[in-house]
Amino acid sequence: MITWFLDGSELDIRKQEAHTLHKALWDEYVVDRNTIVSYLNITVSSVFDAGLYECVLTNKAGNNRHSAHIRVKGPTNIRQMHTRNFTAMNDITLNCPVVGDKPKIIEWHK
Repeated sequence: MITWFLDGSELDIRKQEAHTLHKALWDEYVVDRNTIVSYLNITVSSVFDAGLYECVLTNKAGNNRHSAHIRVKGPTNIRQMHTRNFTAMNDITLNCPVVGDKPKIIEWHK
């Protein structure tokens, strides 16, 4: 099974967001019995198409991944963050997925 991700979320989920991946197509095809090629075609239409793209292959033998960071110049914006649940008294890590040109300041508010 081959799954594509953008900044850690499956492309199917990211494509539902308002500004992301409106012109994206991904699929796979068999070259021979030992070779499968997976591809991703993107028409970049906004800074929200930028990010870390990752292809993950999973099968009985395990998994493997390949990734590439795509940068798009344009106005700075923050990608939608999804709700996450945590258990009390544990450390957590939150990421601020910024797209576009580098921001001068990033502030966190509760």
